[in-house]
Amino acid sequence: MHELPLVFFTLFGQAAAGMMLIMMISRVLGLSSAEQAKRSNLAAMVLMAVGMAVGGMHMGQPLRAINMLTGLGRSPMSNEIVLSGVFFGFGALTVLLEIMNKGTESIRRFVNIAAVITGMLFVWSIPQVYQLTTVSTWAAGYTTAQMVLTAVVAGGALVAAFGCVRAGVLALMAGAIVSVAITPGYLTMLGTITPELAAEQSTLWTLQSLAIVVGVVMAGTQLSRLKPCNYALTFIATLVMAGELAGRIAFYNLHLLPM
Repeated sequence: MHELPLVFFTLFGQAAAGMMLIMMISRVLGLSSAEQAKRSNLAAMVLMAVGMAVGGMHMGQPLRAINMLTGLGRSPMSNEIVLSGVFFGFGALTVLLEIMNKGTESIRRFVNIAAVITGMLFVWSIPQVYQLTTVSTWAAGYTTAQMVLTAVVAGGALVAAFGCVRAGVLALMAGAIVSVAITPGYLTMLGTITPELAAEQSTLWTLQSLAIVVGVVMAGTQLSRLKPCNYALTFIATLVMAGELAGRIAFYNLHLLPM
């Protein structure tokens, strides 16, 4: 699949941004410790780094990525590339300050907030690349909604796996509810545009739905336990990520024109 690098770049990037957002909210609400935030943010940056490395394979000659800067502001793809770098920069600095215990509390908080804000802008910028009038299966609000929900669902599952169970599971559940609510409308739209192509993705969408539903049910049981099982939370995060991967592959398969 030619678009496979983009599958991992978008999925891992959105999950990483979601992790940092959910963890910051969790810290503000007093639902997680500084050590949990350190581990989760480090994992988010590793995930982001892997996504960027894999995504670079899609460009053929990654060193030419600098040319995309010329379209900053007017080109959605340029915005996406720049914001991914800025998010990674602030995110990596956040982790560095946390690990080395450097800087004042105000400086660390400022850098963390900057990472979260640029991360959310990055998440928003990704679906803008696919708002193409020539690809009617992509040019819809559902594309933006689904990709934003990935940050919430995948980010929540991953944050829970790194010890922030309450905030992570609640984010996972909230994202799953919204995802289920908008799915009928999304499938109806696709069925109207290209019923045969949409039908070909049914297996992938079924896998995604099953993974999320099973993940939510399992996460709910862990939330009710006095001491959640780390192995179960890791399995849930892996399952949810696998489901989101299936859904993202289905999305790219909906392209009506050869890329």
